[in-house]
Amino acid sequence: MLPRLTPQHSFLLAAVIALSGVLLCLWVITSSPWLGVQIGTGPSALGRVESVEPAARDAGLQVGDRVLAFAAPGEPAVALQPWSLISDPDQTGSFDALGGFLAHSNDLYRATRQPATEAHLDDGRVVVLHRQPRPLSSLPPMFWLLAATAVPFLVGAGVWSYRRGDAASRYLLLAGSSFMIMGLSNLLYAYRQPSVDPLTFQLAIYGNRLGALLFFFAHIAIFWVYPRRLGSDRVLRVGLGVVLLVFLNEVTRTVQWPGNVFAFPLVMSFPLIIGLIGVQWRMSRDHPVDRAALSWFVFVMMGGTILVTGLYFLPGLVDAPPMLSLETAYATGIVSYLGLIMAVARYRLFQLGDWWLTAWLWLLGGTSVVLLDIGITYALNLAPAYVIGLSVFLVGWVYFPLRQWLWRRLFWHGKAPTDWLPKELLEAVVSARGEAALRENWKLLLERLFRPLHAFSEPETVAVPRIEEDGLRLLVPQLSGGGSVVLSYRSDGRRLFSPADAGLVSSLLHMAGPAVDVQKERHLATQRERERIMRDLHDDVGARLLTLRHRLREPENAELVRSAMQSLRDTIYSLNRPDGLELDAAAAEWRHEVMERLETRDIALTWQMDDELSGVRLSAAQRANLGRVLREAVSNALRHGEPSRVWVLFRRCNEVLRVEVGSDAPAVDPSGWCPGTGMMSMRRRMEELGGHIRWHSTPEGHVAAVIELPVEPRQPRRAEEVNPAPMQPYQERTSC
Repeated sequence: MLPRLTPQHSFLLAAVIALSGVLLCLWVITSSPWLGVQIGTGPSALGRVESVEPAARDAGLQVGDRVLAFAAPGEPAVALQPWSLISDPDQTGSFDALGGFLAHSNDLYRATRQPATEAHLDDGRVVVLHRQPRPLSSLPPMFWLLAATAVPFLVGAGVWSYRRGDAASRYLLLAGSSFMIMGLSNLLYAYRQPSVDPLTFQLAIYGNRLGALLFFFAHIAIFWVYPRRLGSDRVLRVGLGVVLLVFLNEVTRTVQWPGNVFAFPLVMSFPLIIGLIGVQWRMSRDHPVDRAALSWFVFVMMGGTILVTGLYFLPGLVDAPPMLSLETAYATGIVSYLGLIMAVARYRLFQLGDWWLTAWLWLLGGTSVVLLDIGITYALNLAPAYVIGLSVFLVGWVYFPLRQWLWRRLFWHGKAPTDWLPKELLEAVVSARGEAALRENWKLLLERLFRPLHAFSEPETVAVPRIEEDGLRLLVPQLSGGGSVVLSYRSDGRRLFSPADAGLVSSLLHMAGPAVDVQKERHLATQRERERIMRDLHDDVGARLLTLRHRLREPENAELVRSAMQSLRDTIYSLNRPDGLELDAAAAEWRHEVMERLETRDIALTWQMDDELSGVRLSAAQRANLGRVLREAVSNALRHGEPSRVWVLFRRCNEVLRVEVGSDAPAVDPSGWCPGTGMMSMRRRMEELGGHIRWHSTPEGHVAAVIELPVEPRQPRRAEEVNPAPMQPYQERTSC
């Protein structure tokens, strides 16, 4: 039993097979009869001498002469027919025409296989030509284009090497193999001058036919299983049986199809391929990754197939000549598969990694050197030493700089992560002041590393990095506590997340673990010290203030003690909750305090909060200072008038919290006020928070204090969470 080959060795073996196929074709072509003359093949140029080697020129043949027939010495001449040297026998149309063509080719081979062959010219001369080895320089440039049909085979083999369990990769390999079989089979006889061994000719023709049938069947099979399987493999086995029956019919020439018997089954299979694409398109409408893969397959693979079917095979059904040349038909297929190489590398079709591009750069780099050497030899006819030197110069100064530019342009962005990740990871952990900051730093680091289109935190906790939606999303555990970071659409949507990305994140989590533990210990020590200070303030200072309040009888002194106790509570709260509190909870405490103060004086309270403030969080400093400013504003309203009502309105204007505190007591225009200690203290507290406070007169002649404080950006809410509040008094003058 043969050992299982590694993916790299499988790909290398495929390259050896492709090269062996091309070399075999070269050997067959160069071993076929060659008389040192290039004869025109078109209807108007049939038999016209287009180029002559020195030996044929010495025999008396010149460019422009027209050959009518060839003959072995002492045997009847075989006249050239309009279809004697056509490059594609499939265009003969019917089975009978093919039989006549093969019989004529056999006669032509017998007439030219001898060491000496007579060429009968239209001016009555008979020139004796001697058979000689065929040089590579006699092969037209299009010969090498057909040799490049090995590229689709290498594409299919490369995908299959790493995805052997994928049905789609097997059928892609079948499509690439059949395309190479078609191209190399055509290579054996398309450029014959003037004949090929009859057995080789027939094997090549039927190899080409089998390759074409399998190529179209492979497309049917691919769209049957990719990107989503449409049914059982039994259907494909039946389809393969039909293909073999059609091929057997062409070998035995039993059933005569309408029009061109070779094009008919191919054209008839094309609507089935289009139908399968339509079904796959509909089934993938809710799966963006499948839709993207299908789009690329249709674009890079079916583009060439549609063009060739419509312009090369379809005209044969109505006995019309093809609208594409044979070389153009093959060129479209090769370009399609080259596009598939880039699609696999850029969009990770078949879940292949970076090895794909590396392997192709290695293969194409070596091939370019060989092709460049052949091209220089063919074009300039230089001595070998000069050819090697020129090849090395062009590869070193043209190919490699161009390759490097393409690599940086398409696949490389900035420094390698290993150059900056460890330092950035350590700074993200050490610089964090609290768990919220650590989470934010971790998210920013991941954004820099992967450049996703979207990155946000999610309550769901994951133990290890997890790829979702076939690479569209990556869920990453938080460095501390529960929850996760969700990254969507890697590299600005140009790439998918791969297992290598998940492995890199796992390594970062492992590296950051000890530093996070040290940070946690530091925060715990800080929290313990904070709790000790809170206990001292509460049990000692708080108890003494409470005792003093109960002993005092004067209302003014009791109010001062009560205010001091409230400030002490705020200080204790800021120590106990350094991460802050939601505005709703803080406002509830403030409202309770204000109501207690107003009820003792029989003053009504109007308290309103905008629904847009739901979910807004205040830091400890914001909560403490805003509470003190609010308390002082209410005290001023009570101290400088005898109101019957006090209002406190909370509104949100973009990213600003606006609080208005006022009363219905008559007041002097604030523009003429002389700020006292209380007003200066309120302004200073708001400036420390990045906000400000101002006083203005209302249209009713009252005075209100307006406090404005920056708050966190608004988080989007679902439609079902939005419940607009009815319009309330004073809302108009506090709107944005």
